[in-house]
Amino acid sequence: MNKDKSLEVNNINMVDSIVQLKQCLAGIWSVDDKHDWPVKLNAVSHLFAKEFYEDFSIVFYELLEHGGSLDEIGRLFGNPSKIFRCFDLLLKGMYQKKISTVRKQMFIQDILQCIQTLKSGSIFNEDGRNIIWNEEQVKYLCEKGLTKLDNLQDSEVLHCLIGLIKAYIEMLYFRCYDISQEIHGPYPEQNKNILLIREFNHLSPFTLWENWRLIPYKTIKIFMLYDRKVNVSVDSYNHLYQNGSPFTPHLVSFRIEVDGCVINDIGKVRGIIDELKNCIQYNAGCFRDMNWEQIISKYKDIFYYKLSPLFKQAEFNPAAYYNIEHNIKNGTELKVSNMFFEKEKIRLLLNLLI
Repeated sequence: MNKDKSLEVNNINMVDSIVQLKQCLAGIWSVDDKHDWPVKLNAVSHLFAKEFYEDFSIVFYELLEHGGSLDEIGRLFGNPSKIFRCFDLLLKGMYQKKISTVRKQMFIQDILQCIQTLKSGSIFNEDGRNIIWNEEQVKYLCEKGLTKLDNLQDSEVLHCLIGLIKAYIEMLYFRCYDISQEIHGPYPEQNKNILLIREFNHLSPFTLWENWRLIPYKTIKIFMLYDRKVNVSVDSYNHLYQNGSPFTPHLVSFRIEVDGCVINDIGKVRGIIDELKNCIQYNAGCFRDMNWEQIISKYKDIFYYKLSPLFKQAEFNPAAYYNIEHNIKNGTELKVSNMFFEKEKIRLLLNLLI
């Protein structure tokens, strides 16, 4: 490992960041995942966590050894939550590999620095805000780029679009929907309104789902300005919490970008909604034909799809990946007790993992 290169932009205090990470994960992991779809990630991740960590860490440090930087690796991922949510698997994989505490914490520190390069605010969203854009970007969009909402019905259509995209990407990526989704904000606007940005990328992953029906767009970005009655927060895993009034009646203005083109016509938005419905319905039928092994194997492929930009940049063949099919064929799903989600037990677990 090239230590100088991995620490070149390291301005995060290691002790503080590890403490903050534990506090952050304790809050997120305390939410019971009993409704995980299509299977509980905690119940099957032991089948590929070790291999995921092995391939991740090798390509990560190979990129650094060959002249890359933590900033460049962060940009390869594209969005911060896509990196942050790797901790679910990486911490378990490092535990299975019996990696020393010092080595674990150095690796974690480097990953946190990659995340920081993609954000204008805190890594851990302590104030409930996922801040990626700077003030100038927000000001310009609010002054020049938004369309005033005409009526409540249009707001309902726009929020229907958001709901269907979220359903669509969760069907494609299971609990790794962070591959596609990044919700950022809320950003304050000068009239005390709030801007919330929802970016959806990688909407047509043909290499993952060759026989599924996919929408003919790569990206959809949705910018929404709400009045002050809307109160939301976003954690580091990109979960959105609604603490105030409902979204729909309090939308002030919006902007929709599809593959970089602005769409103001609600009729065209309805057309995209119809495309999403057709894809979801068709893919649901395909999914019902998959057995347990096929589902877990696809979960493995989805996690590795997240790392594919790093593999491509390093021209790296993920060797440990090829051992996972054996694990799946010879493994079983674990029973995850609800006791796992008790805060005190999570704190003990995090002290063991980090």
